[in-house]
Amino acid sequence: MTDSLVHLAVFIEKVRAIAGTGIAFNQSGYNFHRYQELLETAAQLEALLAGMSPQDGRELAARWQSGIAPGRDGYVTTAVGCGGIVFNQRDELLLMERTDGGWWYPAGWYDVGYLPAEVVVKEVREETGLIVEPRHLMGVFDSRLDGDVGRHYVSLLFECELLGGSLRPDPLEAKDAGFFAFDALPGPFHNPNPRFLEVARRFHFEGLREPFFDPIKT
Repeated sequence: MTDSLVHLAVFIEKVRAIAGTGIAFNQSGYNFHRYQELLETAAQLEALLAGMSPQDGRELAARWQSGIAPGRDGYVTTAVGCGGIVFNQRDELLLMERTDGGWWYPAGWYDVGYLPAEVVVKEVREETGLIVEPRHLMGVFDSRLDGDVGRHYVSLLFECELLGGSLRPDPLEAKDAGFFAFDALPGPFHNPNPRFLEVARRFHFEGLREPFFDPIKT
């Protein structure tokens, strides 16, 4: 996808979020209809970008609108994921080949009712069969800067100590999984810009303990 199309995809998602939040807080009246029109415009652009028909765009707008809850529950926000960086005693990094493509660290959505560190423990065990304990927050990563133009999300990444278990990739989550030397990692990666690698290297090999976050652009 070219840079122009990436920017267009991000623009569409931002417009959809603004329109959806507007509808959530304006269930009738003038503002409701204006936000509804904005949502339909975003859907038509999404359909055009995907090579779909105008009718597909109208149906997409209807599906989007049907999923909007009223008030605060309908406020559109960025999703949150949690992931774990795990090294073994040979300084090899745990990676899994995802069923939706590419190699990445074990991760999942931040489920309701859990602490972020609990999500990491759960996801690593479910996806790879390994038992870990989070030790440090390594960073907060924005999916847009990783090159992902799908759903906008941020990832909370934790350095984890390997405690036990046995490597058994879940076929619903992973095609393969293993520990790999840091200078011989498999590819391609799930996202085209695996920025977590440099942070993982500095945490594990250099003892870095200051969490990373994406700086504000000036």
